[in-house]
Amino acid sequence: SSTETLVFTGISPQLISESVRVEAEGDFQIVAVRAEARVEEDRYSAVEDSLRTQLHERELNRQRLEATVQALTEEYNLLISNRELPLRNEDIGIEGLQRTAAYYRQRLEEIKHEQIDVRDSIASLQVWTNKINQQIAQLTDRTEEAPSYDIYVEISTERNQRADFTLRYLVSDAGWYSEYDLRADDLSEDLTIEHRARVWQGSGNDWSEVKLTLSTASPSISTQLPQLEVYKLPARYASNRSNYYRSLGYDPNVRRVTGRVIDSSGEPLIYASVLVTGTDVGTTTDLNGRYSLDVPVSARSLEYQYVGYRPLQVTIHSSNIDVTMEEGVQLDEVVVTGVNVRGSRKGKTNYYIDGERVEIDEQKAEAVMSTTEVKASSREYLIDRRVSIASGEEPRQVRISNHAVSAEYRHEATPKLTSSVYLSAQLTDWDQLGLSSGDVSLYLEGSYVGKSYMDWENLTTDTVSLSLGIDDGITVTRKSVDL
Repeated sequence: SSTETLVFTGISPQLISESVRVEAEGDFQIVAVRAEARVEEDRYSAVEDSLRTQLHERELNRQRLEATVQALTEEYNLLISNRELPLRNEDIGIEGLQRTAAYYRQRLEEIKHEQIDVRDSIASLQVWTNKINQQIAQLTDRTEEAPSYDIYVEISTERNQRADFTLRYLVSDAGWYSEYDLRADDLSEDLTIEHRARVWQGSGNDWSEVKLTLSTASPSISTQLPQLEVYKLPARYASNRSNYYRSLGYDPNVRRVTGRVIDSSGEPLIYASVLVTGTDVGTTTDLNGRYSLDVPVSARSLEYQYVGYRPLQVTIHSSNIDVTMEEGVQLDEVVVTGVNVRGSRKGKTNYYIDGERVEIDEQKAEAVMSTTEVKASSREYLIDRRVSIASGEEPRQVRISNHAVSAEYRHEATPKLTSSVYLSAQLTDWDQLGLSSGDVSLYLEGSYVGKSYMDWENLTTDTVSLSLGIDDGITVTRKSVDL
């Protein structure tokens, strides 16, 4: 038997060498596989030396031509300065003057023509000089680039034979991310989710008509189970949440506060009021219970209010403040009348005012793709069409799938705070779609509503609520009545 070494060249400079895998079938044994960075400085040096020799020769030619131009110019000036000498000779006669004039005219013309030809030759030399300098600069840049890799495969065989080899390896400068368009064109129809990927690569090799598979697995993430440390809750927090929040230290450097408002069971409180204490500066939480508020310099605490819950006052101690509100406030009876619904909506929707479902008689209102494979710890999308992506170009858009999802639409309002009515879509069975986390663009009846981010992979609820913004076709009016 003999040992042979096969060399696969031109492998990406971004190769992760420890990821190389070689597969082959035949009457031989793969003994060893290694990846080595290619050293090309010697080859580049030889080429650069040749170019610099050519550059030197052209520089010598340019200097000779410049000397010729200078000699012609001096001869021309000499003839011009001595053109009156023959006239001073009284014996020259008419014919002599004619011959002298003809000579001057012919020689001056020859000098001008020669100067034109020589200057043209100098210009041509300069063009070639520029090209050579560009080639030298390119060689210099390439020697500073990361070197490409060669993969060496040593095999042990007893005979000559043909075999097909498959190389598999990872590169560090390539990836993708998901993005979605969610469209509610008609509230009587399903919600449409268009799933796309943005794929980019800077491997140093252009991908031409490749068969693309997108995976949610990440080789850079540790496979070790993280250990949860013991977290001890202060006793006073458990016994008196309100006093705990007020006892937190004030941070005067905070100018913007974000956070989430939830109840004791962890559910978000929608449209809860968040106010700077003693002012009218405030905001409300969204459908996920989240809020964001710019606070003035004089602000020291925030007040959280929600119908049916104990109000909370929290010292501004951090730029991120999450609070949990407790039920227990006894409310007087509130009667909301004159709920005016303008416009028309098709299909069944639910209406919520201050978190309570209400019945509204709408009769009175005026009128790619890909195949998904799920693995133990990741998900793969096999793109049906071949894709070409040049190294270093902008991320290429690739369609993955389209889904029609059944959705329950809700109209919700908080009349005490605003007359606007917010539309949301409640999605069920979304976990069967094989979605990965990404940016979401929302469209309602053909109009762009806004952009959000959905962490589909880490959601744990059976139903996902998507806010579709204010429904301009519906308003709620709140009026006080005498009981």
